[in-house]
Amino acid sequence: MKNLTFLFIVSFSLTQILCAPLHAAEDENKVYLTGFPEIEAKIFDATVNRKSKSNRVYLFSTQSKVLPKIGKILLFAKETQPIMGFRVIKTYPTENQFAASRVKMYTNETTLSDGSAYNAVEKTRDLDVPYYSKRDQKLDELDLLELEREIQILGVNPYDPALDEEKDKTKTALLQRQFNERIEVIDSLDSDEELEDYDSINPDQYTNFEKDRHWITLDFGFLKNLKLGGDSAFFSGGGLRYGINIAQRFLAKSTKAQDSLTLEGSLFYYSIDAYETEVDAFTILPLGLSLRYNLFFSQTFGLFFYGGFLKNNVMDSTNASDAAISQLSLLAPALGAGLILQLGPKWYARADLGVEFIGLGLVLRF
Repeated sequence: MKNLTFLFIVSFSLTQILCAPLHAAEDENKVYLTGFPEIEAKIFDATVNRKSKSNRVYLFSTQSKVLPKIGKILLFAKETQPIMGFRVIKTYPTENQFAASRVKMYTNETTLSDGSAYNAVEKTRDLDVPYYSKRDQKLDELDLLELEREIQILGVNPYDPALDEEKDKTKTALLQRQFNERIEVIDSLDSDEELEDYDSINPDQYTNFEKDRHWITLDFGFLKNLKLGGDSAFFSGGGLRYGINIAQRFLAKSTKAQDSLTLEGSLFYYSIDAYETEVDAFTILPLGLSLRYNLFFSQTFGLFFYGGFLKNNVMDSTNASDAAISQLSLLAPALGAGLILQLGPKWYARADLGVEFIGLGLVLRF
C-alpha cells in the first residue's frame, strides 16, 4: 500500500481502559481519534508472519517500500478500531519485513493471529512514548532471537538437508545454549540498574577493552637482590617481558570493567660493583615467571596485580667469592601491583610496584 501522510487529531483518557473508536473525517487526508493529542503520522499495511512464544515480539511483512525505523512506535488498527501499540526493534529490508515488540493493548485481544492484516500508523513527530526499560529491551532481544532461530525469513530459501544439516544442528545448539544462559541471567536480575552490567545480549553495544592477546614490555627500574649479610638492596637495570592472555572477561565482563589473566615471562640485566670487596664485579641476569590479573576500566586505563618468582643468575663475575655468587643467585618471590595507560594505538605505558622490581615500562600489544 502506498504510504500516505496524514494529520491525526487524537486524544487519550487516563481513566479509560479501551481507546475510543477511530473514524474518518470529511477530509480524506485526515483521520480522527477522540482523546489523543495532535500528531503527524503515516499509515501502511502490516501482516503478521509469526510471533514469539511469550507473545511479546511479532514478525510483520509489508508492501510498503519504506520500512519503519528501529525504535519507532506503531499503532495497529483494524478498520477504525485501534488494536495494539508496537515498538520496532529490527528491520529486514530485502524481505520487506520488520520485528516489533508489543507495548500496549487497546482491546481485549491479547494476541494477533498469524496471517492477519492491519493498518500500521507510524508517528512522524516526536511524542512521549512508553518507557522502554532495560529489562524490556533484554526480553525483546531474547524473543527476537527465538523468532530468528525458528523461522525462515521470506525470500530466503530453506536449507538443503544434504548440505546444511550439520551446520544447522551446530548453529541451533549454540543459539539454544545462548538463549538458556541469557534467560537464566535476566530472571535472576531485579532492576534496570543490575541489567546495565549485563550486556552480552546485544553484541553491537559491547566494546572489548582488550583486542590484543600479546604483550611485549621494555622495562627500566630497580631490581631487588640480597647483600652478603642478608639485607635487601635494589640495583638499577632493565629488561624485557613477554606475556600472553590465557583468559579474558572471566570475572568482570560489563561495559564498565573487564578483566584478563596473563602468563608472563621476564629477562632482566644489571651489574653490581664492589659488592664484597672494592675490586669485585658481577653481571646478573634474573629470569622470572608470573601470573598477572588485569582489570581494565576502559580501553585506555587499567590496574594489575601479579604473583610469581624471580630466579637471579650470576652470568659473569670478577674477583668474586663463592659465597657472594651464591648469595646473588637465590630464588626470590615476585609479588606486586601496577597500572597501565594507553599512549596510542598498540602502545601503553606501564608502572610496576613490587617486592622484586620497581620501575616503568613501554608496552607493545599485538
